[in-house]
Amino acid sequence: MPKTLFISDLDGTLLGKNAELSAKSAELLNIAYKNGVFFAVATARTAATVDGIMKDARPTVPSITQNGVSVYDIRKKEYVSTQVIEKATAKTVGEKLAEAGASPFIYTNSDGLKTYYTEIKNTMMREFIDERIKKYNKKFTQIGSTDEIDEEITYFAVMDDEKTVFDAVEKIKNITGINYTYYKDIYETDGWYLEIFADTASKKHGVDFLREKYGFDAVVGFGDNLNDLPLFEACDIKIAVGNAHEKVKAAADKIIGKNTEDSVARYIIENMEK
Repeated sequence: MPKTLFISDLDGTLLGKNAELSAKSAELLNIAYKNGVFFAVATARTAATVDGIMKDARPTVPSITQNGVSVYDIRKKEYVSTQVIEKATAKTVGEKLAEAGASPFIYTNSDGLKTYYTEIKNTMMREFIDERIKKYNKKFTQIGSTDEIDEEITYFAVMDDEKTVFDAVEKIKNITGINYTYYKDIYETDGWYLEIFADTASKKHGVDFLREKYGFDAVVGFGDNLNDLPLFEACDIKIAVGNAHEKVKAAADKIIGKNTEDSVARYIIENMEK
């Protein structure tokens, strides 16, 4: 039988209310694991956050974090691979975001994952910091500019209103050496995300890496938002949850129930090899 990987986005897809893995989904995933199912997640979240969210049903396969910047083994708590932004390119990105009035979170993981920022501009950013400090004990360091960061930068994340994000996209879209994605936040009425990373990083690249490294014959992917379209590009079977963006549904081979109905875990149980 083909060696199949099931891989799912987190927010709006596998996770239910309050961006949490429900007890039912955790129960079903653990049943799947006992039956030999290979499962990973592919998310914009960092490894530290994924570790906390998935503590009751840790994926059996190293997972894609920060939209493909890293592949992280949650069980062993180690990075399998990481893509970095070239130093001069990162400097240009920082300058262009500043021109657009955007204040990003800036990530490095040369010596463990670190997060920097220059200014907290809005409640979305403040709530992001407060939640991650409270739930995951993450540390955030304020700096004056990207010039103060000596480590290799892996990721920029802008959280702001639609205009600021769109202005920032216009500033950075022609910079060579980067990839980016932007989309509306499913939790905030007026919030938008812009995420910038090396052009060697994407959910697609991450899936391709997992397929080759671990010898998967087929990949089944689950998603809901626009940053899941690259994930779909690398999957043999593409599945959208019922609450997914219309473009994601249009790209899917199948549409299942909503994220609040444990639909991903139920699908895996129903379709795993007995």
